[in-house]
Amino acid sequence: MYRVTKEGMKNLLDIEKRLGEELINIFLEKKSSRDSGGELEHDNPSIGRLKLEEIAIIRRLKEVRGKIKSAVITDTDNEENLSKNVVTLGSLVEVEFSDGEEGKYTVQDQELIIIERRRDIISYESPLGKALLGRHKGDVVRYSVGENEFEVKIKSVK
Repeated sequence: MYRVTKEGMKNLLDIEKRLGEELINIFLEKKSSRDSGGELEHDNPSIGRLKLEEIAIIRRLKEVRGKIKSAVITDTDNEENLSKNVVTLGSLVEVEFSDGEEGKYTVQDQELIIIERRRDIISYESPLGKALLGRHKGDVVRYSVGENEFEVKIKSVK
């Protein structure tokens, strides 16, 4: 089971579409490269590069499709949670760290962080994500990363 918000599911479907388009482009580029330089890698070095890109895209596409297939959409619009300012999967959380630094993060799945390469998403499986889930606006949360302990105050939850 893979927990995802409605927005997260939309993002996964968009990623699946983009990867499919990239795969089609690789196939077309391979055909063009074969037509101009031959089938074998030693005759045509771009064929090797394209094969590696194709393998990587297919692997990512399988991962995304697996996530979509096993996805369970989590209702983060639950009015009870919103009115209580509870951090859930898909929440946008504004926090203040003990050193005074502030940040806004969406609590989401690690896969979206990897695929989208966004720094404003934290995994619900990360130490900070685990500490935030179920907590409320105003709570001070402690979490550890290795030997280091951190403290963060939840300023808002949307």
